[in-house]
Amino acid sequence: MDLEDKMDYLVENTEGKINEYIHSIIDAYYRLKNDLEDKKDEYENYREHSRPLTAYEESGMRDADFY
Repeated sequence: MDLEDKMDYLVENTEGKINEYIHSIIDAYYRLKNDLEDKKDEYENYREHSRPLTAYEESGMRDADFY
């Protein structure tokens, strides 16, 4: 029995459970892919609309450090 015959046998004799699992895996993949694209867009939007840090902010010093 080659792999295709085995897969056909499993699909036919598991009352569609294999298909449900495969579809749920594919759905999860596309959900994650879309979430990743959304996060990338959100990051790019943030990057385009943010200002560069000042030297004071980059140093990590606070006003309390001067008193």
